[in-house]
Amino acid sequence: MYPGAEPNEVETSVSRKIEDALSNLEGVDYLETKSMPNASVIIANLKYGTNLSIAMQDAQRYIDNIKKDLPADILSPVMTKVSPNDLPIISISATSRLPATEFYQK
Repeated sequence: MYPGAEPNEVETSVSRKIEDALSNLEGVDYLETKSMPNASVIIANLKYGTNLSIAMQDAQRYIDNIKKDLPADILSPVMTKVSPNDLPIISISATSRLPATEFYQK
């Protein structure tokens, strides 16, 4: 999180630097980066069989090594593990002209 920053500032000051650090991470297949107002989201897609615990430790170490190069007013980077098994298999949406309570009950 980089409160008050525009996407282009987030990209140059935060996203690219973290992306460069994570590109050295063993087991990375590819990185997906999204720079938005106030935030940067970087997803490291790992190759099948990569030890996630070790990859998380290494990623944290790489980020800690570049913290001095990041803007002073960013919030501390947060890492989380997400598995494809945690994602829904299918999403369904429906619309109706019925009142919401009646539609929900049907």
